[in-house]
Amino acid sequence: MGFSAHPKPHHIVVEPDGSYWYVSLVGDNAVVKLDRANHVVAKAETVTPGLLALDPKSDLLYATRSMSAVNAPARIAVIHRKSMAVEEVEVLVPRPHGLVVAPDGRRAYIASLGANQIAVYDAKREQVGIVDVPGGDTAR
Repeated sequence: MGFSAHPKPHHIVVEPDGSYWYVSLVGDNAVVKLDRANHVVAKAETVTPGLLALDPKSDLLYATRSMSAVNAPARIAVIHRKSMAVEEVEVLVPRPHGLVVAPDGRRAYIASLGANQIAVYDAKREQVGIVDVPGGDTAR
């Protein structure tokens, strides 16, 4: 399929109608789009993609960073599913990993592995807000 010997698949999401599915490949720095017959349709290149989430109301697919990324950028990949074009969005939290998109598609919530913070990304306004989460030291 054209991937390295160690692509390290991490997470999978599927279109609601089952037409396509997406897998993040940490080792190959890519999110791959496959059809129902498991043929590669397209791929989006992004650094150490981790968790994935589909926006239920738009063409967007979000990808955070893998936990194995040593110096993960404080950005997420916002991928347009039809073209697989990637936009890197600064989310202002270290080691962005946990991810969910609101059911109305208005916001993506990104949890940090490096701080007690959650980034809230408003895709329509292209703005990021930070929510501090009470807790102790995250270095343990």
